[in-house]
Amino acid sequence: MSDNIEKIKLSIKKHLGTKCCVLSKQGRKKVLFDNCIIDSVYPEIFVVKHTDAKTLKSKSLAFSYTDILTKTVFLSKSKITEDEMGA
Repeated sequence: MSDNIEKIKLSIKKHLGTKCCVLSKQGRKKVLFDNCIIDSVYPEIFVVKHTDAKTLKSKSLAFSYTDILTKTVFLSKSKITEDEMGA
């Protein structure tokens, strides 16, 4: 399992500073954040900065690498489709 987390860390670290979309499953609710940038990478978490298109306000969102591994959080370079949201 730690090998998988290391692969996830390396992949996210490689894309530091790039735009992405984030889908976060929070219980029964799915929250889509588009217009994000991978901002920081730390040993246990990574941070994406989200800018709201309507208000132009930015906020930082922190996720753990295990969120990716357990499919609680999805990252994509392109817009996330309805099929991916149903996953």
